[in-house]
Amino acid sequence: MTDPMSNGHDDRVAPDGRVDGLLVQQAALRELAVAVAEMRAPEVIYELVAKEAAGVASVDSASVIRFRVDGVGEVVGAWRMGDKHVGSLVQLDGETGAAIVSRSGRVAHLNGADADVQTGRKPGPTASALGGMAVPIRVRRELWGCLRVRASVEQAIPVDLEERLGIFADLVGLAITNTDTSARLLSQATSDPLTGLLNHRAFQDRIEGEVGRAIRYGRPLSLVLLDLDHFKSINDAYGHPAGDAVLIQASRLLEVGARAGDVLGRIGGDEFALLLPETDQSDALAIADRWAQQFRAGPVGVADHLTMSAGVCDLTHANGSRELLRLTDAALYWAKSQGRDNVVAYSPETVHEVSDGERTSRMQRMQAMMAIRSLAGVIDAKEYPNEEHSERVAEMVRRMAESAGWSAGRSAELAEASMIHDVGKVCIPERILRKPGALTPAEYELVKPHASLGAEIASDALDEEQALWIEQHHERFDGTGYPNGLSGEQITEGACLLALADSWDVMTTERSYSPAKPEGEALVECMSLAGSQFSPDACKALERLLS
Repeated sequence: MTDPMSNGHDDRVAPDGRVDGLLVQQAALRELAVAVAEMRAPEVIYELVAKEAAGVASVDSASVIRFRVDGVGEVVGAWRMGDKHVGSLVQLDGETGAAIVSRSGRVAHLNGADADVQTGRKPGPTASALGGMAVPIRVRRELWGCLRVRASVEQAIPVDLEERLGIFADLVGLAITNTDTSARLLSQATSDPLTGLLNHRAFQDRIEGEVGRAIRYGRPLSLVLLDLDHFKSINDAYGHPAGDAVLIQASRLLEVGARAGDVLGRIGGDEFALLLPETDQSDALAIADRWAQQFRAGPVGVADHLTMSAGVCDLTHANGSRELLRLTDAALYWAKSQGRDNVVAYSPETVHEVSDGERTSRMQRMQAMMAIRSLAGVIDAKEYPNEEHSERVAEMVRRMAESAGWSAGRSAELAEASMIHDVGKVCIPERILRKPGALTPAEYELVKPHASLGAEIASDALDEEQALWIEQHHERFDGTGYPNGLSGEQITEGACLLALADSWDVMTTERSYSPAKPEGEALVECMSLAGSQFSPDACKALERLLS
């Protein structure tokens, strides 16, 4: 079994000019992919896309044009557009590239001036004399606008420009989708659609009112914030429908424990909050402890063993709703940092308050992970259409890690990293991703940077060790892998497990160009490669798991 991205024995080399162009594209996509993963503002993405697209196409100018409902196009991102700047309008009723794309949804190739357009015309065998190109941008499969590049009369555009710009257009669509999703979540009504509990915004409104009332009349009031421990591992192992079922059952358990007058809400993915009027901190702590016991007592959905961490605080420590939330969140953070499955009541002597910077950093990491997962999903779909490669790898590596003696929490962290282990492939052209045969040496050189890029992108959402697992998952035990040619114990154990799980999925999943191998045959092949391609310890963990 060779590395899925190895060069095999094919010695054909692509033209130097093409390789150089693709290397430029990789550098451009690196910056853009990081920007999308960080969920930067759409206008920042638009300008960056225009700039990088112009550089990749080696042309004068580029623009991102949004098709408005009133039948005109609006330039929302521009790079060296001359008289066309952000906010300029483009008519869509003529024969310009943008107009053709808006009517047909297809790529428009431009001959010199923008008005001279031929749709569907392919460039010549080397470099084209075409003056530019307009590529459709789609958001949730709906035509949203186009990415247009234009060259001066004497410039020629690369022959594979359509493929290159298509990747940029996909990233624009993904950035818009991420932004729209965040806005939609913020504008939802009071009820969480999954659990029926109050959502984040509605709970914030209630806590301000209840805290104001308690302070006004001198009455006790407590707040409990709780997280389900290692909930991501449930989604990774069983899929999001099963994870949703766990959240629904968890919310029912919490409702049973709540009293009349208590305010219960789901304020995050796996985070819940309970506001308890007329309740001091000691009574609130007892309620949270009973909840923790209920979670430990039996299965919750597909989770045979589910625990929770909680923080508790009352108004004796806080002067208002914001401070109450901040101190309760500090207690929750302290409970999780002490090993999870823990309930902590706030006190200034035992709980170090979480700073605004730490809280912001946590939220940014959560948002970054969502964006990177979306980006990784786009790449997965291009390389493995209609499959869930990363999900299967994450589940397999979690089981292998536990077979190797890792704790459930640490195994879940490895699975979390595995969900986005291929995100760096954003820099690889689709024709190489989908190529059924061996790669040429030149193509292999284009592939090698993706592991380091993946780690760079993932560093916004994962810790340093998790990012290192991604960076090293194409290293080989004998030192012939990439990106750094590490060998033996130089490679982290997590990367060794991920490398084997990744290859295992390639071997045992049917592809359009390759039948799936039976598990027994695949295991024999993996064991034969122990000490060369794979870590012997990782192979032993796989063997124990399958025995």
